[in-house]
Amino acid sequence: MARSYTLYNLRIILVLTFGSLTFGYSFSVISNTLGQPGFLQYFNLNTNAADTNAITGAINGLYCAGAIFGALLTGWMCEARGRKIAMYLASAISILGGALQTGSVNIAMFLVARFITGWGIGMMVVLIPIYQSEISPPSARGFLVGQHGTWIVFGYALAGWSLDPGIPSMAYV
Repeated sequence: MARSYTLYNLRIILVLTFGSLTFGYSFSVISNTLGQPGFLQYFNLNTNAADTNAITGAINGLYCAGAIFGALLTGWMCEARGRKIAMYLASAISILGGALQTGSVNIAMFLVARFITGWGIGMMVVLIPIYQSEISPPSARGFLVGQHGTWIVFGYALAGWSLDPGIPSMAYV
Protein backbone atom coordinates (compact mmCIF):
# COMPACT_ATOMS: atom_id res chain seq x y z
CA MET A 1 0.00 0.00 0.00
CA ALA A 2 1.31 3.44 -0.91
CA ARG A 3 2.02 6.06 1.70
CA SER A 4 -0.98 8.37 2.03
CA TYR A 5 0.73 11.22 3.89
CA THR A 6 3.26 13.69 2.59
CA LEU A 7 6.67 14.51 3.99
CA TYR A 8 5.18 17.91 4.86
CA ASN A 9 2.61 16.18 7.12
CA LEU A 10 5.33 14.08 8.69
CA ARG A 11 7.57 17.08 9.37
CA ILE A 12 4.77 18.95 11.12
CA ILE A 13 3.91 15.87 13.18
CA LEU A 14 7.54 15.40 14.21
CA VAL A 15 7.89 19.06 15.23
CA LEU A 16 4.73 18.74 17.31
CA THR A 17 6.11 15.68 19.05
CA PHE A 18 8.68 17.87 20.80
CA GLY A 19 5.79 18.97 23.02
CA SER A 20 5.01 15.32 23.74
CA LEU A 21 8.67 14.66 24.49
CA THR A 22 8.68 17.65 26.85
CA PHE A 23 5.69 16.25 28.73
CA GLY A 24 7.35 12.88 29.24
CA TYR A 25 10.68 14.39 30.19
CA SER A 26 9.40 17.00 32.64
CA PHE A 27 7.02 14.57 34.30
CA SER A 28 9.72 11.94 34.78
CA VAL A 29 12.88 13.94 35.48
CA ILE A 30 11.66 15.07 38.88
CA SER A 31 11.95 11.51 40.21
CA ASN A 32 15.70 11.62 39.57
CA THR A 33 15.99 15.16 40.87
CA LEU A 34 14.32 14.42 44.20
CA GLY A 35 16.92 11.77 44.95
CA GLN A 36 19.92 14.00 44.37
CA PRO A 37 21.73 15.01 47.59
CA GLY A 38 22.56 18.41 46.12
CA PHE A 39 18.88 19.17 45.45
CA LEU A 40 17.89 18.19 48.98
CA GLN A 41 20.73 20.19 50.48
CA TYR A 42 20.11 23.29 48.35
CA PHE A 43 16.47 23.49 49.40
CA ASN A 44 17.27 22.31 52.97
CA LEU A 45 14.95 19.31 52.64
CA ASN A 46 17.02 16.67 54.40
CA THR A 47 16.58 18.03 57.92
CA ASN A 48 13.10 16.68 58.68
CA ALA A 49 11.82 13.55 56.94
CA ALA A 50 8.13 14.40 57.39
CA ASP A 51 8.55 17.87 55.93
CA THR A 52 10.65 16.51 53.08
CA ASN A 53 7.97 13.94 52.21
CA ALA A 54 5.25 16.60 52.29
CA ILE A 55 7.25 18.91 50.02
CA THR A 56 8.16 16.18 47.53
CA GLY A 57 4.50 15.22 47.41
CA ALA A 58 3.61 18.86 46.80
CA ILE A 59 6.20 19.08 44.00
CA ASN A 60 4.47 16.26 42.13
CA GLY A 61 0.96 17.26 43.14
CA LEU A 62 1.29 20.87 42.02
CA TYR A 63 2.68 19.75 38.67
CA CYS A 64 -0.35 17.49 38.16
CA ALA A 65 -2.75 20.20 39.39
CA GLY A 66 -1.23 22.63 36.91
CA ALA A 67 -1.65 20.03 34.17
CA ILE A 68 -5.33 19.66 35.04
CA PHE A 69 -5.89 23.41 34.84
CA GLY A 70 -3.99 23.56 31.57
CA ALA A 71 -5.98 20.69 30.08
CA LEU A 72 -9.27 22.27 31.15
CA LEU A 73 -8.26 25.66 29.74
CA THR A 74 -7.35 24.16 26.39
CA GLY A 75 -10.89 23.48 25.18
CA TRP A 76 -11.99 27.05 25.73
CA MET A 77 -8.72 28.49 24.42
CA CYS A 78 -8.90 26.47 21.19
CA GLU A 79 -12.40 27.71 20.47
CA ALA A 80 -11.77 31.29 21.53
CA ARG A 81 -8.36 31.87 19.92
CA GLY A 82 -7.62 28.87 17.72
CA ARG A 83 -5.33 25.90 18.07
CA LYS A 84 -2.13 27.57 16.89
CA ILE A 85 -2.44 30.48 19.32
CA ALA A 86 -3.23 28.02 22.12
CA MET A 87 -0.13 26.03 21.17
CA TYR A 88 2.02 29.16 21.21
CA LEU A 89 0.66 30.04 24.64
CA ALA A 90 1.26 26.50 25.94
CA SER A 91 4.84 26.64 24.67
CA ALA A 92 5.46 30.02 26.29
CA ILE A 93 4.00 28.86 29.62
CA SER A 94 6.11 25.69 29.52
CA ILE A 95 9.28 27.63 28.78
CA LEU A 96 8.51 30.13 31.54
CA GLY A 97 7.85 27.33 34.04
CA GLY A 98 11.03 25.50 33.07
CA ALA A 99 13.09 28.67 33.39
CA LEU A 100 11.59 29.41 36.80
CA GLN A 101 12.29 25.87 37.98
CA THR A 102 15.88 26.17 36.84
CA GLY A 103 16.36 29.51 38.56
CA SER A 104 14.46 28.74 41.75
CA VAL A 105 16.15 30.20 44.80
CA ASN A 106 13.81 28.69 47.40
CA ILE A 107 11.32 25.85 47.63
CA ALA A 108 8.26 28.11 47.35
CA MET A 109 9.51 29.46 44.03
CA PHE A 110 10.19 25.90 42.86
CA LEU A 111 6.67 24.79 43.82
CA VAL A 112 5.08 27.69 41.92
CA ALA A 113 7.30 26.95 38.93
CA ARG A 114 6.24 23.28 38.94
CA PHE A 115 2.60 24.39 38.83
CA ILE A 116 3.29 26.75 35.92
CA THR A 117 5.20 24.06 34.03
CA GLY A 118 2.39 21.59 34.62
CA TRP A 119 -0.11 24.13 33.30
CA GLY A 120 1.78 24.53 30.01
CA ILE A 121 2.42 20.83 29.64
CA GLY A 122 -1.23 20.02 30.41
CA MET A 123 -2.22 22.28 27.55
CA MET A 124 0.30 20.63 25.24
CA VAL A 125 -0.74 17.09 26.01
CA VAL A 126 -4.29 17.96 24.93
CA LEU A 127 -3.43 20.24 22.02
CA ILE A 128 -0.86 18.13 20.21
CA PRO A 129 -3.04 15.13 19.32
CA ILE A 130 -5.90 17.45 18.35
CA TYR A 131 -3.72 19.37 15.93
CA GLN A 132 -2.04 16.20 14.68
CA SER A 133 -5.39 14.65 13.86
CA GLU A 134 -6.50 17.77 12.02
CA ILE A 135 -3.50 17.82 9.70
CA SER A 136 -3.29 14.05 9.14
CA PRO A 137 -4.99 12.39 6.17
CA PRO A 138 -7.67 9.91 7.33
CA SER A 139 -5.82 6.87 6.00
CA ALA A 140 -2.68 7.61 8.06
CA ARG A 141 -4.23 9.35 11.06
CA GLY A 142 -3.60 6.47 13.48
CA PHE A 143 0.08 6.28 12.61
CA LEU A 144 0.68 10.02 12.68
CA VAL A 145 -1.31 10.80 15.84
CA GLY A 146 0.20 7.73 17.51
CA GLN A 147 3.54 9.51 17.44
CA HIS A 148 2.25 11.60 20.36
CA GLY A 149 2.29 8.68 22.78
CA THR A 150 5.51 7.29 21.38
CA TRP A 151 7.36 10.52 22.08
CA ILE A 152 5.86 10.85 25.56
CA VAL A 153 7.37 7.46 26.38
CA PHE A 154 10.66 8.49 24.76
CA GLY A 155 10.68 11.60 27.00
CA TYR A 156 10.23 9.38 30.07
CA ALA A 157 13.12 7.19 28.92
CA LEU A 158 15.31 10.19 28.13
CA ALA A 159 14.89 11.56 31.65
CA GLY A 160 16.41 8.47 33.18
CA TRP A 161 18.95 7.66 30.48
CA SER A 162 22.61 7.38 31.32
CA LEU A 163 25.63 6.38 29.27
CA ASP A 164 27.59 5.26 32.31
CA PRO A 165 25.99 3.25 35.13
CA GLY A 166 28.05 5.35 37.57
CA ILE A 167 26.29 8.54 36.43
CA PRO A 168 22.81 8.85 38.02
CA SER A 169 21.17 10.54 35.03
CA MET A 170 21.92 12.62 31.98
CA ALA A 171 19.72 15.30 33.50
CA TYR A 172 22.59 16.27 35.80
CA VAL A 173 25.47 16.27 33.34
